[in-house]
Amino acid sequence: LIRLQHRPIAETHTPADSTVGPPKLWCYDVCYEPPADETAEKNWTTVYCFTETEFLPQDYELMSWFTSTNPRSFFTRFVTCTKMVMGEDGDEERGIVGNITLFKDAVRETIGAKRTVIKDCKTEDERVQALAEIFGVHLTQEERDGIPNDRRLA
Repeated sequence: LIRLQHRPIAETHTPADSTVGPPKLWCYDVCYEPPADETAEKNWTTVYCFTETEFLPQDYELMSWFTSTNPRSFFTRFVTCTKMVMGEDGDEERGIVGNITLFKDAVRETIGAKRTVIKDCKTEDERVQALAEIFGVHLTQEERDGIPNDRRLA
């Protein structure tokens, strides 16, 4: 299950004398193990938060530089790509209904609570092919050569 909520997050600091309250962020949450009883409490995990603050090109350059170079960043340690899946016309809930994610060597599709491995990549060529066919990401030879050896498949 997925949800999008506009709410403050726990890490936000609000001064005691504030009359406004904590700022609200848009939070994308996932429930990886929904209970069988739909009325039961769900265990939601926040995957991503974002603001409505306007960002300029130089802001994106800095954010991209940090996430692509910092050794503590998830994105410098693993090959990953995610594409959101939209509901089709006629669905009760139109909008995002799930995602397709490449993580390391596996491509998984998650629709609601159902997660399926749709491709296991055994080689780097298979993974590059999955990026192109499933995600529409076509790497140049220079980009392929730039994948660090410790993240390459056989």
